[in-house]
Amino acid sequence: MAKAACLILGSVLVLQTPIALSELQAAPTTDVAAVPLFHEEHSKELIDGGVQNEIAPTEMARFIFKKTRELLPVPFKGRSQRLAQAIIESSNEHQLDPVFLMAVISQESKWNPDALGSHGEIGLMQLKPSTAAIFAATEDVSAELRDPAQNVRIGAAYIAQLRASFRHRSNRYISAYNMGAKRVRDHVAVGIEPNLYSSSVLAHYVELAGGIPQAVTVARMELPVMNRTLAL
Repeated sequence: MAKAACLILGSVLVLQTPIALSELQAAPTTDVAAVPLFHEEHSKELIDGGVQNEIAPTEMARFIFKKTRELLPVPFKGRSQRLAQAIIESSNEHQLDPVFLMAVISQESKWNPDALGSHGEIGLMQLKPSTAAIFAATEDVSAELRDPAQNVRIGAAYIAQLRASFRHRSNRYISAYNMGAKRVRDHVAVGIEPNLYSSSVLAHYVELAGGIPQAVTVARMELPVMNRTLAL
């Protein structure tokens, strides 16, 4: 699949020195780990040419905390700080773009932590307990998946596993998150690249990135859907 023909200007710089928590201001957090890092390799997988680094990590943190609170339903807004911190920490741990994780949440559950799928999927990132079990911290996997922050941590770990398995081919590991690794490999074996789901996730990615304040410009272009794309 051709990567999304778009360029997002304005992600975050790799931190060279610790940042004082007082600098976060509008992004209240108790943990310095909740400052996002920039992972250039991942950005280049998602969009052609990667991104340019023009926004400070503290500004990116403010955006993530603000957007998380904005997108969560009213009953869950009290958990927004913990969830935003989980998004950032999970992204840092697995070298993923935090806005990409937010895009997956938008695609999977529209930010509803109570979302239940037709095949047993639970929560923000719509994970099945059988899939999540290997990454869960306890034996009560379903309870963990109903916790928004833990759901994101498990989802990020699963994406990282798929990313490694598909050798960083973004359309394949994003599609595998939706349809399973075996089905993706079966389609690829007969010359079919499943693109529809990955294009939809990247559309959310571009939309979310367009809301980052100040030093961000998004060049919007059509996301490609190949002639042989399967409806997932």
